[in-house]
Amino acid sequence: KKELKITIKELDRVSATKEDKDFAKEVKVFYDYYNKTINQTFDLVDENDDQAIQANSKNGATAKVEDFLTTLDNYNDGIQQSTDQAYEDLRAKEATSQTIFLVFVLLMLLLLMRIMRSIARQIGQPLEEVATSAQQIAETGTYQNWTFQKERRDEIGQLSRAFEKMILTVQEK
Repeated sequence: KKELKITIKELDRVSATKEDKDFAKEVKVFYDYYNKTINQTFDLVDENDDQAIQANSKNGATAKVEDFLTTLDNYNDGIQQSTDQAYEDLRAKEATSQTIFLVFVLLMLLLLMRIMRSIARQIGQPLEEVATSAQQIAETGTYQNWTFQKERRDEIGQLSRAFEKMILTVQEK
């Protein structure tokens, strides 16, 4: 009995919605009724008064228990529906988050590809000029004034300056 009273008080304390509070109230009313009815029934059993026990049952004790069980089932169904709805909402938010993340990753990949193409162009074009010049010199044996990217301060600029110096050295010999 004591544990049940504690549980009923806890149910009342954690009730958040109007439906929860109404249910907690119904539980308390049923508990009081059921406790009173059970005590009366035990007294009647001790007195061996079968007719009074049957009369107690016919006075609505069984119907009251069945009504409470129906209320309990309805409350449980409501909780289940709320849980299902919350789950569906969470799944929808998760799907949205996943879509946003996927779009973000794709945009980052596109940006990275664009940066890589730009870098490849900055490196590839001067190297192609050097390669074309070397092939032309190999085929014709002459050097024309190609404009290499000597002003660059990176390895491509170094290579262009060294290649031009090599061509001038070869021509002098």
